[in-house]
Amino acid sequence: MSLSPSPSCTSTWAHSSLKSNAATTPPLYDRPVVAGGTGNRGVVASASYEARANGVTSAMPVRHARHPCRGLVVVPAHHAKCRQAPEEVFSILRSLTPFVEGISMDEAFLDVSGLRLHHEDPGQMGVEIRSRRRVEAEPSGFVGVARNKFLAKLVSKASKPDGLREVAAGTEVEFLQALPATRLWGVGAATSAALERLGIATAGAPASTPVATLRRHLGATMGTMLHDLAWGKDERAVDPDGAVKSISVEQTSEQDLADRSLVEAELLRHCERLSGRMRRAGKLGKVPAVKVRLADFETVHRRLTLADPTNTGRDVFRAGMALLADIDLDRCAVRLVGEGMSDLCDSAAPRQPTTHHEWEDMAIAVDRVHRRFGDQAVVPARIVATSESITERGVS
Repeated sequence: MSLSPSPSCTSTWAHSSLKSNAATTPPLYDRPVVAGGTGNRGVVASASYEARANGVTSAMPVRHARHPCRGLVVVPAHHAKCRQAPEEVFSILRSLTPFVEGISMDEAFLDVSGLRLHHEDPGQMGVEIRSRRRVEAEPSGFVGVARNKFLAKLVSKASKPDGLREVAAGTEVEFLQALPATRLWGVGAATSAALERLGIATAGAPASTPVATLRRHLGATMGTMLHDLAWGKDERAVDPDGAVKSISVEQTSEQDLADRSLVEAELLRHCERLSGRMRRAGKLGKVPAVKVRLADFETVHRRLTLADPTNTGRDVFRAGMALLADIDLDRCAVRLVGEGMSDLCDSAAPRQPTTHHEWEDMAIAVDRVHRRFGDQAVVPARIVATSESITERGVS
């Protein structure tokens, strides 16, 4: 059943996100810390504010992060904890209101209009959200309260680190005037340059610029959108039915992969992991996508649409191989390989009978073996053969 807020009330939105801090033990508080790969090819998955203040960013190679940030502490990423923490927080949020729209594993929009019977002041709603999270879940975070999604997200960012902020109705333009124009949604390098030519430097400045001028210089759609956003207007509703839109797996290799057969084996490994995650989530997908990052850090994406949704490693790998064939791997060695699947649907939903049901049955049987004996109990022979070949050649 689809839920929607009552049209008779003025909606109030909250944006909530987890604190991006790799440190979870007191001895590491207030120190520059990153969570990520600890090997030579490791990348930063998350960085504390102390590390970010020294120029460290997510996805930065760890060895590069050590240069601008002396005394950097690198800890392994605990994937199980990373999955558990958002689940706990989302459970708390849904206990407060059914109108929760997850936009990532650690961010959500809430329509808290219905809580006015309990909290006359919208800011008090944010206080309750943060207090419940502190008591019932370990991660701290940020809460921004405003009258729409666009403002709530900006306010949440403005509350960092580890804070709460509200922008009251009627003060939106004043709040936006203090932010750079690049904080407006959709403003990239090209649009930012166009705004600079118009003398627009703040997020609130487009509100005092004739919309016709914005449309003429930025295009009809972008000009109108930025004018509305600068006035604090955003008509989008919280979608409580928002579900996971994609699932993906990727990993940076310990050494660059210069042989296509090694790249294909790595792709197969990821396809097996991806298909297993999809089956555990009860999902099928129709749009596979491959991501390849070359040694010179150029990143290439390819995707296609399947005739029928799937979650078997065989089908996912076949699609991945077709996409990989369209990427020039001879120019440069490969640093990272990944595969994802989008356009997801529930595997229990009615669908056309498949002619490859034996592969689905085999995947289910393999899942049972993995649950009992571990993920390495049964793997494709090609992965085993490639691993042995690499060891013999002394590549790893």
